[in-house]
Amino acid sequence: MKKVKPSDGITPWKLDSAIERFLGAKADKSYFWKKLYVKLYKVFDKEYYKKGMKFIEKNITLFRGTVSKKEKKKLIIDMVYSLHRFGCGFDEYFLYNFPTLDTEGRESFVTDKIRWDYYHKFNTNEGNAIFNDKKRTYDLFGKYFGRKVITLETNQDKEKFLDFVSTVKQFVVKPINSSGGRGVYKIKINGTINLDKTFEDIIVNGAVVLEEVIQQSKKMSSLHPQSVNTLRVPTIRDKFGVHLFHPLLRVGVGESITDNATSGGIFALIDENTGIVCSEARDEKDHCFEVHPDTSVKFKGFQIPNWEQLVKLAEEVAMVVKDNHYVGWDFAHTDNGWVIVEGNPRGQIIMMQLFFERGFKQELLTYADNLI
Repeated sequence: MKKVKPSDGITPWKLDSAIERFLGAKADKSYFWKKLYVKLYKVFDKEYYKKGMKFIEKNITLFRGTVSKKEKKKLIIDMVYSLHRFGCGFDEYFLYNFPTLDTEGRESFVTDKIRWDYYHKFNTNEGNAIFNDKKRTYDLFGKYFGRKVITLETNQDKEKFLDFVSTVKQFVVKPINSSGGRGVYKIKINGTINLDKTFEDIIVNGAVVLEEVIQQSKKMSSLHPQSVNTLRVPTIRDKFGVHLFHPLLRVGVGESITDNATSGGIFALIDENTGIVCSEARDEKDHCFEVHPDTSVKFKGFQIPNWEQLVKLAEEVAMVVKDNHYVGWDFAHTDNGWVIVEGNPRGQIIMMQLFFERGFKQELLTYADNLI
């Protein structure tokens, strides 16, 4: 029994057969057939099924705590069914409140597994390659960065490094093809640091980008001084122009220098017309925060500075890579205005759907129908 060929090399997650489709349709209306549908995957995709159990257990504990054996069994069956039927991740199952939704409600969500199909509707591999390579991104969008950036690829780049640190005393190291804040750390140059050893330590694991630390504005720093607090502003470009697609405020917590969800960052929804935060903040574990846990700054009602300038900038950069109609931009605010942090052609939409408590599938399909 063959698996559906996934997009962009993600793990195959669905069997491609008439019996799978038959059982899936039956499972939508009957718990008996749902159990048979899950049994199909347990038998014919047992390695994937077995590996998934530990993640199911983890998420049940995270979102539900201790549950009875009977409830746990029903949750496991419904979570496996939701994964293969709707492409729903085990955390999404709880975040999107799948236990309360019927088939139509579940199908309305752009889930973790099917989101890749939407990226392909909006973007091309050639366009994605620009954003996947931080050096190419800077080469194309450098004038919007507002800070010095260099790439170190081999030991031959030592002189470039020494020239960079002669003027830049604080910078962030980013693996050239990383995402989600993984492998990112900060270095501060002072009189006692050994520059030769620092260079060797930086380059030892492969090519990296060094970015001068963004000096964010006082207003944005007030949310959480340890991290650069950014806006995730997805843009969609169609024949009617550039649209801001449910922008979010992203804020770090604790001692983290990044505001990514993978680093524990928290998010709040922004009114795209006014630039005012219009929700409490949430994290990917579905915890809610009326105020920031470290600084006590209230989220709802927080006015994003220079909002009109930000909208204009987002509309401008969305026009640069013609092959890509959807990009999740990260912007930071400085005393000199807004600057690009990075662009992501596969920007997650999980948090936006979480805030709105509804799926965005039809909304994205409408945009896709109107592409240039």
